[in-house]
Amino acid sequence: MSTMIIVLLAVVIIYLFYAIFGGKSGGEAAAPAPAKTSAKAKATAKPKQQSKPKQKEVASGKVSADEEITTLSNPKTGDEAPVPNNYRFAKRWIKEALVEEGLLSKIYKNNELDDAANKKVKGALEKLTAIKKYQA
Repeated sequence: MSTMIIVLLAVVIIYLFYAIFGGKSGGEAAAPAPAKTSAKAKATAKPKQQSKPKQKEVASGKVSADEEITTLSNPKTGDEAPVPNNYRFAKRWIKEALVEEGLLSKIYKNNELDDAANKKVKGALEKLTAIKKYQA
């Protein structure tokens, strides 16, 4: 009986670790598979898209350009992330996109970020938000 309790406890602990750490084993996780969406999920996604200002509204001056782009979308995986205020907190795919698009020469490490590098990164992030394929 005590053996069964120990085995059950071990299974629960393993499940908790899996749930907390997301089943990632070492290094980078593989790209997430596109999730299947139900009709209910599609219905809730439409109002979110309608609430974003459109390019025509920005061009006519109804909405400022800062309000328009608040999230970036990864064209490869469909992952969305907010535009980071600080390069240190940017997602890895955003850093890779900055290099792929030629906006930065390399992915900076946290200890390499000084004032000059921060200025380059901010300019590059602004240019990345202007590229249409990364707009959410």
